Amino acid sequence: MKKDNNSGKKSEPTSKRTKSPGPVRRDTKEVLAELVVKLKESWIRKRWQQRAEKRMSEVSFAPIGTCQ
Repeated sequence: MKKDNNSGKKSEPTSKRTKSPGPVRRDTKEVLAELVVKLKESWIRKRWQQRAEKRMSEVSFAPIGTCQ
């Protein structure tokens, strides 16, 4: 007996793709608020990094052989 050939089914997409609705109109205030939050977080992160680097450059370490 001959088995059914499923090769045609394998080439078919498993699920139909839906079209995206396109660009969504958003409130300007909402977009600007999100942007401010992102910029503020980025600025804070950079500021803390600068402070940490400054503190590390101010720390002086004694040579290994001089401590008793």
